[in-house]
Amino acid sequence: MRMCHRFKSPSSAFPATHHLKGAQRLRIAMICAHSNPLGPLGRRDTGGMSVYIREMSRALASQGHHVHLFVGEPVHGPESEGPDSTRETLQQYFGPNVHWVSVPCATTVPQESLEHIKTADAFYRAILKASGKHGMNAQASASRSGVNLDNLAASSMKKRRPFDVIFSHYWLSGLAGLQTANALQVPHVVMFHTLARSKAAALGLPADGSCRLCAEHFVASQSHAVVAPTYAEKEALHTHYDVAPHRIAVVPCGVNNQLFRPSDRSLARRQLQLPLNAIIYLFVGRLDPIKGLDSLVAAFAGLPRSVPARLVVVGGDASETEPLKAYQEMVYAQGLSERVIFAGRVDQCRLPAFYAAADALVVASHYESFCLVALEALASGRPVIGPPVGVLPKVLRLAEAGVLVQDNSPGELLRGMMVIASDRQNQGSFQEAVRRTISERYSWNRVAQDLAQTLTLITNPEGAFRLAEGTFIHGFHLCSRHCRTSGRP
Repeated sequence: MRMCHRFKSPSSAFPATHHLKGAQRLRIAMICAHSNPLGPLGRRDTGGMSVYIREMSRALASQGHHVHLFVGEPVHGPESEGPDSTRETLQQYFGPNVHWVSVPCATTVPQESLEHIKTADAFYRAILKASGKHGMNAQASASRSGVNLDNLAASSMKKRRPFDVIFSHYWLSGLAGLQTANALQVPHVVMFHTLARSKAAALGLPADGSCRLCAEHFVASQSHAVVAPTYAEKEALHTHYDVAPHRIAVVPCGVNNQLFRPSDRSLARRQLQLPLNAIIYLFVGRLDPIKGLDSLVAAFAGLPRSVPARLVVVGGDASETEPLKAYQEMVYAQGLSERVIFAGRVDQCRLPAFYAAADALVVASHYESFCLVALEALASGRPVIGPPVGVLPKVLRLAEAGVLVQDNSPGELLRGMMVIASDRQNQGSFQEAVRRTISERYSWNRVAQDLAQTLTLITNPEGAFRLAEGTFIHGFHLCSRHCRTSGRP
């Protein structure tokens, strides 16, 4: 029952299902090949995407929609705790309208295209089985007699489509989703969560293999619609991936405003054994170069020693020993060992205490698709310091919300930290003015309504998101052809 304890929170009881007033109840197949929605947060492959899938599924279900979560489960290993032993926990957390389906496959992102095919095929068969068509026995019989499975699925699905839309998360899920959506004759929607080209541009060097870049281009071009969390991400999809603007829907991410809300700073510092009178700057994120922790450490080193400050770093787990060691050596070389605290990976139910203890969250990222941690801090009544990445340019326009710096260079981050240090006594008005705005506009229920409206438009065969005739490639196995035609190796 570790999963139940992991997500125990003030909002652990599933909210009452709301009856939709005249709106279409959607049947959504959500593909999560790479990031387990109930995986321990803060690891290399579990982060904001896991939070999004989990909370969005829960909110959609509470509004009367039916969500089938098709989740990649490792075939071997200690993390393969499927839902069989936790079915009661899953229903308690998600409610009756979310159906969890484990799909045994490689959950780490493979580099070989053959592994992509295996993963896509695993999801394809799992979704067909869950769709309730004539059953896998009929498929096996058809396969033995030489009947094409895609044709069989397509002809039966014309009678009754089991899902209104397939919603894939990340490029690997998108490859699986395209194949399945084509077989079932339903629209396919993808949300990438991060973009390889944007990461490469931000870091000034390729951050991922060419196979991912190819797959992102292919999935973006073949999907009926792409969901982007910000208008900046929409622009990147149009500029770098040639996605027509009318096929990009902007729907923001959300925040759990029951879990993340203001609480007593002194009490939180006592619980975490942090100094009561120090200025606490908080970093929350993976120990990945894209998160810019090196720039933050350099900025923190520039604070005058007369400023009684601490930097608390939340993030990193056993799989990130090398980057953790590198950051610890960096801190030691700067003479900051007593002023920088590495808290390690923290379960989400414990994160509110860290936000409560902090004077400000510092985002030092080179690139963010959205930046969920900023919403969590703001909903907790704490200001944010950060560059114009993700949602920060929008939310930091609010008075008293924090400091929007020009970039994530050490000098700019230091400037933001000094603003917070000098204006510490004026943060009392922050909680009411900003927290209410963030909590209302970005609640998961609110953004789930936005997403449901978008998906409803996409499921309309005559709608604006309809692909032109003949543009849909049948089967993602032609991805290699897309590589050749687009000039990528």
